[in-house]
Amino acid sequence: MTWLLLLLIVAFVAVIVWVYRPGSRKAQKTAATQIFRNENAPKQPRRAAMPSKRELDEATLTETTGHEWDGIKELDTPMPRWWLWTFYATVVWGVAYTVLFPAWPLVSGATPGILGYSSRASVQSDVKAAAAFNAPLDARLLQEDLSAVENDPELLRFASAGGAAVFRNNCAQCHGDGGAGVVGRYPNLLDDDWLWGGTVDDIRQTVAHGIRDEADPDSRFSQMPAFGEILLPEEIDDLTQYVLSLSGQEHDAAKAGGARRFSPTTALRATESKVPAAASSAHRI
Repeated sequence: MTWLLLLLIVAFVAVIVWVYRPGSRKAQKTAATQIFRNENAPKQPRRAAMPSKRELDEATLTETTGHEWDGIKELDTPMPRWWLWTFYATVVWGVAYTVLFPAWPLVSGATPGILGYSSRASVQSDVKAAAAFNAPLDARLLQEDLSAVENDPELLRFASAGGAAVFRNNCAQCHGDGGAGVVGRYPNLLDDDWLWGGTVDDIRQTVAHGIRDEADPDSRFSQMPAFGEILLPEEIDDLTQYVLSLSGQEHDAAKAGGARRFSPTTALRATESKVPAAASSAHRI
């Protein structure tokens, strides 16, 4: 298939070169005139505004096209030889490229080309070469403890570059390219306020197992129990006012002071024992 296509292309190029060879235009026009001339056809009168008689320009010794406007005659200047041969070279180059490389579409693919080049195979080769080059650093990164990576400048630089690429592909959709997050939706990773811990091990735990992922048994969930079945309604109101007072927001001082009676251990014991709200009030300080 490839050789048949090559022969057809070579034949096409040969015809093009023969038709447009230098000096062939005049002969072609003469032949065409002889073929399509009708001796019995009535002669049409020539228009004086734009005569079609071809003649030789005396100043440049170049044949005219026969067109004339306001005494200005159009010269039929041939293309420079260097331009013609450059054009022929581009035609040959284009044909050779389509023969050597994949180019012509077929029903279920394309011509593979004599050289068998494939851009997809080239990319795969580059990926394999990069993986082989980074294999020693990958092995070291897997063997080293996370806390020890920070003390190895080369390994830290390699891990940071790889982590940045992974972050852009998997995390930037929520946290943004710069890690600023979205207020009220996704946490900001630029400050030092961490919801689930900011140490290296804490971050690894969060990334590896996620947050509130019921499919992962190692995922972390919020530890606050539901106090609706543990505390009385008025106790919940007092506790709400106390939480508002912690951040300096507007609150009821009388109720906020009463909420201080509840110790952390009281709520914990009530949660673990699952006692009713009335019984849990006996543990108040």
